[in-house]
Amino acid sequence: MSSRFMRLSGLLLVLAGLLAAISWSFHPLTPDHHSMQSARWLIVHGLAGIGVLLSVPGLAGLYVRLSDESGVLGLIGFILAAIGTPLVAGAILFIEVGTLPFIASLGNAEELLESAPPAFIAIFAATFITFAVGFILLGLVTLRSTVLPRWAGLLLLIGAPLFAFPVPPAPVIVNTIGAVLFGLGYVWLGYALWTGTGHVTETETRFSPAV
Repeated sequence: MSSRFMRLSGLLLVLAGLLAAISWSFHPLTPDHHSMQSARWLIVHGLAGIGVLLSVPGLAGLYVRLSDESGVLGLIGFILAAIGTPLVAGAILFIEVGTLPFIASLGNAEELLESAPPAFIAIFAATFITFAVGFILLGLVTLRSTVLPRWAGLLLLIGAPLFAFPVPPAPVIVNTIGAVLFGLGYVWLGYALWTGTGHVTETETRFSPAV
């Protein structure tokens, strides 16, 4: 694979990570029908959705760099991440940016927001499960890698599920922590791809946990 493609993949991952981490840090703490009609809501979700979408081609470069070491686990992780990432981007851009603010503007907004059909919830959940499992597997593969910063894999492994799922009692705070960790993992890996660095030394291998 050409060095130009790898550098482009790295740059896209850096941009994606920065957009996801920074934008989600300003997410309204109370996602009710009032906040959904605010400019802040649109900016946060718009930038986050664009960031996630930008990372799709960047994932190809990441997998190419890992492919010699990743085996079947890495392939499965890449396929799930490559499917889940554009689906999550679509969910953010089309549902949270395009649909929820409109619903929130209606007179019976609270009732509508609380009465989503089961099929919608199932599809929404499947989208984020695919995304989370894909990055958990890619994170595990990166943790075992000798060609990329392995601790960046830990950030993906932890950050992706926290970013994907609302965890009570403070779902927005948990999602924000996940977005920051996930975004930092992207930035770290993207920088390694962009500069061609990230090889693990023999000393790092000796003192790193086996996965």
